[in-house]
Amino acid sequence: MDEMKTIDKKTDGAEKLWQKSRCTANNDKDWGFYSYGDASPAIGGGIGTFVWFDSKNEMIEFISNTLPYAPPGPSDTDTAAVAKKTSLITEQYKKDDLNSETFLEQLNKVLVSHSQLTWLGTFEELKTGSSVYALNLRSEFKENCELEENFKKNIPKSHLNNFKQFLEEYGF
Repeated sequence: MDEMKTIDKKTDGAEKLWQKSRCTANNDKDWGFYSYGDASPAIGGGIGTFVWFDSKNEMIEFISNTLPYAPPGPSDTDTAAVAKKTSLITEQYKKDDLNSETFLEQLNKVLVSHSQLTWLGTFEELKTGSSVYALNLRSEFKENCELEENFKKNIPKSHLNNFKQFLEEYGF
């Protein structure tokens, strides 16, 4: 019974953290991730969002303290076990024992039916990076805004506010 109360408290806390989370990057050094609820769309799954933090460590703490609890997994999930595994993986990433790709891979296995993360990094990486994710996202931005410019290299300052707005709405 005590474990259930603890899980309920942590779930309430996680939901509050989601409500306080930031969906807009303030500067190029902000760290963030893109995730979506890994459940049936009929019960709210599939909706995704970017979430931004002042530092990598803040982002890691959010992932560790929030994603095992909210969005919730199936009712038969051992939430305590998911939280423990998530904590172990985030600690390894914090110590640089895992690269970002391995971190996402391991985290997504643990958080299956809860959340899935498709990207993490800095805002600068999204604006100028050469990863497939960043290039595809900038291409979608260009198409969405019906722009002629080629954003393979970066998002120019003249389009920065539009790009931020695009990211805020991405996944809905």
